[in-house]
This record gives sequence, structure tokens and C-alpha cells, in this order.
Amino acid sequence: MNDIDECMREAFSNMHASDELKKATMLRVERERGLASNRRDCAPCGQGSAPSARRVPRKRRMRVFAAVAACLIAVFVGAGGYAYAMKPIAYVGVDINPSIELSINRFDRVVDARALNEDAQAVLDAANVQGKPYAEAAAALAAACESYLGEGVVVEVGVSCSDEGRCEEIEQESLRCFGQGGTQVHCGRVDEARRQAAERAGMSIGRYRLYCLLEEAGVEVSEQEAAALPMRELRALAAENGVETQDSACCGHGAGDGSSALSEGACEGAEGHGAHDGRGTHGEGYRGGRSSS
Repeated sequence: MNDIDECMREAFSNMHASDELKKATMLRVERERGLASNRRDCAPCGQGSAPSARRVPRKRRMRVFAAVAACLIAVFVGAGGYAYAMKPIAYVGVDINPSIELSINRFDRVVDARALNEDAQAVLDAANVQGKPYAEAAAALAAACESYLGEGVVVEVGVSCSDEGRCEEIEQESLRCFGQGGTQVHCGRVDEARRQAAERAGMSIGRYRLYCLLEEAGVEVSEQEAAALPMRELRALAAENGVETQDSACCGHGAGDGSSALSEGACEGAEGHGAHDGRGTHGEGYRGGRSSS
């Protein structure tokens, strides 16, 4: 292996790109170098003065360096585009008994799905949501969770995203997909700091949001208890203590307690969105309109 090969391989080993992308680029470099070598070997002899022994290696090095530079630029641009596409800009927590968190990119595709308990892992294995638009992913999750849904069941959907319109779309699709057969669906929003705190606590976004509201209202419930309680009981605890849950305006489809109802996939009471500046009455980071509790 010569110095050029060694430099190339060292550059590739330090590069933050997928193995597939690195291999493809290396193959391209080798192919270009092979073509350059063939062209040189097939060049007609006797035309003009023969290049000196010193100039031939120098030209060869220049060709190789040019090919390597072009390929490395392609790699960096490709890796940057990949990172741009894969970066999550929205997080959705779905909590029934299975507790799941999805990461959504700017193209509305699921780029990561985390199971927060054992039941959730089985659901994710069945739903296969990776790479799907959120609407399709939510429908697949609802189908995989069919045995959990029904009358009296509470589904908590937590959303963390700075884009108001995207939040509304996620909530509407969540209501449409999970609000079947009398299932109560509640939506709430948190800021990025709360989302990270929920991740550290091992809870879904929606569950952690309710836990924080209960704690801030003075209700005695530990983090461990909040993580273990069924969502229906956690909601009941909030109602019993008069805790304003600061749900988003689109909430409670299928509930029989005066909650808003969903009509043909559209949320009623959407005027509640944007009514606040991100600071709920129980603490910073909550968005929403009326409560269904």
C-alpha cells in the first residue's frame, strides 16, 4: 500500500458517514484510478517526445488526488444531506399500556421508534413503522394495539415540536387512528426541555407531562408511581384533584364526559391552538386549550 492509499483509508476511517457510503466511495475511487491507468497504458507510443520519468508519476499523482478530492466532496455532501434528512424535528409519545416514542423528520417520516416497555416492543415489531409517514405509522400502531383499545381505554399522545401546524396534523392523525370504539384520546404538548426530562425518566412525553402537572399541583405521586399507573388511573387522579391538564384543543375523542368529539378526521375546537405562548398555568412548556378532564 502506497502513501496515497494510506492517506485515503485514514481519511475514510475518520469520516462520519455510513459504512455503505464509505464503501461505495472507495470503490468509485479505485475504479477511477483503474480507468486512468488503462488510458495511460493504451496511449500510442512515438508521438512527440516521451515524458520524463519524473513527470509521469507527478501527473498520475495529480489525477489520483483530483479523483480523491472529488469523491471526498461527494461523501461530505452526501453525509450532510443524510444527516439533514434524518434529523428529528418532532417527537410523538403514544401511551396506552404499550408506551412508544416516535421521532419524525422534516419530511414527516419516522426516523426512530423507541419502546419504553416490553409490550411496546412487541407492538413495534408488528407495526414496522420505520420510514413511514406519521399517518401510516399511527394507523399501523393502532392496528397492532387493537387488543388494547376500546371503551374506557385512555390513550395519551404527547407532542414535542416547534411547528404549530405540524403539531395539529400529528394530533388530528392520532385522534383519527386511536380514537376508535369509545377509546379516549388526549393530546398535549411539551417543550424540548420537558421532552428530554421525560426521556431521562423513562416515560413517554404525555405521561411525563401529566406527572409534572400533578406534582406542580401538589398531588402526592412519585415518579415511579406515575410511570407504573395505567393512563386511565393517572387521568382519574388528575380529575379527582381538580388538576387542569392543559390538553391541546383536539382531545378526548370517544369520551363520554363532555370531551370534544372528532368529526370526519377534523378536530373540533381548533381555535384553542395558539391561544397560549407555551406557558401553561402549571408550568412552562405546556401548550393547549381546554381540558377534557
